Amino acid sequence: MGAISLLSRTNSATIAGVYRSPGANIEEDEQLIRALDVLAQSQQKLVIAGDFNLPGLQWTTETCSESAPEEMFLEWIHSRAIL
Repeated sequence: MGAISLLSRTNSATIAGVYRSPGANIEEDEQLIRALDVLAQSQQKLVIAGDFNLPGLQWTTETCSESAPEEMFLEWIHSRAIL
């Protein structure tokens, strides 16, 4: 994951680029969520873009299959009111 902060006199935002390997293990998923959580806690607006490789997560309906990675990321999204 990479992130860049954009600052102006009146606004600021962080843009994060994410790539999650399709074969990521639980520790890697938890590490990614912790990193995203740090960004989400900042006072800046946050844009997250990339490839999470979570085919069971339906971003538009905010639902997912009964898969640990999808459920973990959806729970984080809801806890931070990301969508």
